[in-house]
Amino acid sequence: MRLPKESMSLWITIFSVILAWFGMPDSPIIMQKVKVPCWKETINCQTGDMTDLYFTFSDFYPARNLFICPTCGAIFTVDPATEHYQGKDFNEVKQTLNCPECSSSLSNLLPYPDNVRCPSIGQIEKSFRKAGEIPADRTEFIIECWDPLS
Repeated sequence: MRLPKESMSLWITIFSVILAWFGMPDSPIIMQKVKVPCWKETINCQTGDMTDLYFTFSDFYPARNLFICPTCGAIFTVDPATEHYQGKDFNEVKQTLNCPECSSSLSNLLPYPDNVRCPSIGQIEKSFRKAGEIPADRTEFIIECWDPLS
């Protein structure tokens, strides 16, 4: 019998909390994925390949900050309100974490969408498109990103 994905996620979270409660120094930090509202724009990489850039927005609170893993291209998100209310400094936390997709250190995360991973060559390039005013004709997307403060 297989557990639904939501149940498995709940059990992993409970297990992680129990390990942390008992002060297990080698307990794994289980990072969760969260859904982030974004709008997207398609750009050309320097190789000519097309890739999508996602920009966060918020109605009432500061928008989530996005970061990219330079090794595998995984996207991470940090909510400034969560960072403030948990009293965690993301710049300190990321020094102790590894990417859940490629296991490289999160200390090397780069701001996204300022940096984008070109799909054909897998290298990070600077994006020259900066999030400015949200276009009125945008299509909104929900993307799933890793949340290192979860």
